[in-house]
Order: sequence, then C-alpha cells, then structure tokens
Amino acid sequence: ATASARLVDQFAGQGNVRWVAAAPDQTGRGLGRGIVSHIVNRFVHDGITSVVLQTDDARLAAISAYLGLGFVPQYPDASHAMRWSAVFVALGAVRAKTKRPG
Repeated sequence: ATASARLVDQFAGQGNVRWVAAAPDQTGRGLGRGIVSHIVNRFVHDGITSVVLQTDDARLAAISAYLGLGFVPQYPDASHAMRWSAVFVALGAVRAKTKRPG
C-alpha cells in the first residue's frame, strides 16, 4: 500500500493525505487503513492536529475506512450534502449485502 502525506498552502496548517492505494491483489486486507493511520499518527507527532483527506464518491470501501478512522465529511459546496447523502445510502446498501444472517 502507498499514500502521499503533504503540507500544502490550500490546507494551511493541516496535513493532507492523498493517493491512498494498494496493489489489486492486496485489496480488502486493511492496508489502506493502516497506512492512513500511520500518516495521521506522524502528523500528530509533528504537531499537526488537523488532517484533510479527499477521495472520490465511488470509492465506497475507502470511504468506509476513512470514516472508521474518524474522518468526517465537509460540505464546502452546496452540492456536497446531496452527494454525501448518496454515499451514505450506497454504504448502507453495501453493508446490507455483506451482513451475514444469524
């Protein structure tokens, strides 16, 4: 797995996590979650207490992992509330499909 950790002017004073990925044959093993957690811990170690992470709506597994790590959606544009609503509906559908009976 790999990811980029950056400090950029656009997010002054915040850490920026980008380009989180794992080899196709390694997906579903929690490697992305692990590397993002490591990056966040490194930012905290360096005194950076706010971290920004951007992703695409369709990356449901990644979004689920990021939410589990404590990231929360931001709505800088009016369209984002509707987009996040659709993401949460899709996440619920994925969970319902993978929930085991019993």
